[in-house]
Amino acid sequence: MSKKRVLALTLSAVLAAALVLPAQAVGEVVGHIYHTDIAAQIDGHPIRSYNIGGTTVVVAEDLRQYGFDVIWSAGERTLTVERAPSKAADGDYQASGQRRPAGTVAGNILATDIQTYVQGELVESFNIGGETAIRMSNLAVCGDLTWSPEEDLAALTLWVDPMQKVLEEKIAALEHCALVNGTDCSYEVYPNAYGTLLYSVMSGIQNDHSLEQVHFSGRSVLLDDLLPECSVNYLKPRDIQLNENQNQVSFYTEIWAAENDEIVGWGDTYCVIDLRDPAVVRLDRLDQPLEWWGGSAISDHEHQDDEIEVLFTRTGAEVTGEIKQMFCGWTKCSAGSTGVSISFYGNNCGGPCEYCNAGKSSGTDTSWVFYAPSVAEPDFVQTNSPELREKLAQHFQVTLNSQRVTGDLWRSHGNGHVDYNFTFDQPIALSDGDVVRVWMK
Repeated sequence: MSKKRVLALTLSAVLAAALVLPAQAVGEVVGHIYHTDIAAQIDGHPIRSYNIGGTTVVVAEDLRQYGFDVIWSAGERTLTVERAPSKAADGDYQASGQRRPAGTVAGNILATDIQTYVQGELVESFNIGGETAIRMSNLAVCGDLTWSPEEDLAALTLWVDPMQKVLEEKIAALEHCALVNGTDCSYEVYPNAYGTLLYSVMSGIQNDHSLEQVHFSGRSVLLDDLLPECSVNYLKPRDIQLNENQNQVSFYTEIWAAENDEIVGWGDTYCVIDLRDPAVVRLDRLDQPLEWWGGSAISDHEHQDDEIEVLFTRTGAEVTGEIKQMFCGWTKCSAGSTGVSISFYGNNCGGPCEYCNAGKSSGTDTSWVFYAPSVAEPDFVQTNSPELREKLAQHFQVTLNSQRVTGDLWRSHGNGHVDYNFTFDQPIALSDGDVVRVWMK
């Protein structure tokens, strides 16, 4: 490259840099707000309003008295405005002093780094001397906004049940889209602790499956967007389940993700999403081992219980096992992401034990322990039939956070011990605080 060319590029860069204006410092005056002759109301109650750029604005902090929660986060520098259906609009603003003529300056607008969200959506906001102004039109996602030129009145009527209103609008939009495109649509709703999860399927559309959480406030969060960006077109959730507290949803789906500038198929992936804070997502690839394991053992236990209960708890990165009650004298239990195993050592029982003797008997005993297929049987099949599963479930169960885990129960035998093995239908992952309970009777 010639020296002349280098010099030209250098001069161009210097000129371009000189044309970039410095960013306005926070707190610097950048404009004005004006008095207005347009009155504003929410559910019939007057609210303070101003004019900015020809539009009606209200003060976000005032909305606490008009059926909204307004939350300030100093750490994140955010202001969140969200409808609170349990709150009534009871604000009663009254202008103090002599009313100023419309169009006169009411104050300054200051540059700000605060971001304001209404129903989860980022909106333009204005710092008006320590308070935050937003356009009244931004509140139309929470009710019916009307304008009366005869009365110079902007009025917002809040929806009594914003969640139901938003759900109805979304379902109506699905049906309209299907009608216009000549396709079919279907949907399912999953009421939960924080609102309703809407699962919809639109035939013949590329992104035909969708999961959306509609909160009681009417705020809607598209859960599709929480998955890896490339996976949205492949989202086909199945086995959608809510946990016992109805604050998490889990499902299985294929995932495709960008890795090192390549699109990589993860295959089946177990997804868990916190419905209160949908930014919390756990993705467990089922084509890779889900590494967790726990074990527990007990000896010299008195024969006073006819039930066995073992708990595995994850605390941080550690999984610990604890035998709460036990029938046999020397027993150990281990568990991992794919199954659990209880081992009975009959030589140390100190008395008859049907669990141990099942491994030595001819199989003529009618005890339930003989229902579980044994590897010693010539026609051994590890898979349990649906009927056998129901029979065995009366005596042997595994739960994850009180939700039943399904699988196949079978017996194996070692040197002086009998093992009852339970293989999960799907590998399970443990998060901090999760509890797996193994129960046998």
